[in-house]
Amino acid sequence: MKKEIFILLAFTPIVLFSSSTENVETDIVQRTFNFIIFASIIYYLLSDKTRVFFKNRSISIKSDLNKVEELLLESVKNKEEANDKLKQSENIAKDIVSNANNQIDKIKYDTLKSIDNTISKLEDSYNDKITFEMRRIKKEVVSEILNELLDSNNIFLSDEDLSNIILKKVS
Repeated sequence: MKKEIFILLAFTPIVLFSSSTENVETDIVQRTFNFIIFASIIYYLLSDKTRVFFKNRSISIKSDLNKVEELLLESVKNKEEANDKLKQSENIAKDIVSNANNQIDKIKYDTLKSIDNTISKLEDSYNDKITFEMRRIKKEVVSEILNELLDSNNIFLSDEDLSNIILKKVS
């Protein structure tokens, strides 16, 4: 739509200011010659400057392109380095997890071993205490019985009998 409006506006002055073509004498040769002279003068005056401008412009475009290529290469290099670091980090993480699992297993084993040892010591202590208490109770019972027997006048025992009884109880 904008293009059509532009074309319409561009050709409006030609239509409005054109004169009739009935009495027009054409001076095409003179106008062509003048145009060639004008174009030659413009070329002569601006050719060096335009060449320098376009040469500088192409050099700046090339330098910008080289900078972009360098940035691209650097970003590819950085990406590869980041991928390598990521792989190293993943390997380190796997090692850490593996070591943690090994330590957990070791701690479990050590804890179970310690608990088993503690239980075993407690059982031994309990058994020793039971044995000690049984001996103590036997001694008390024997002592009471002997005291009753010795204090009572109903039973007469000789020294040999008493020593035999004591020896049997002790062994």
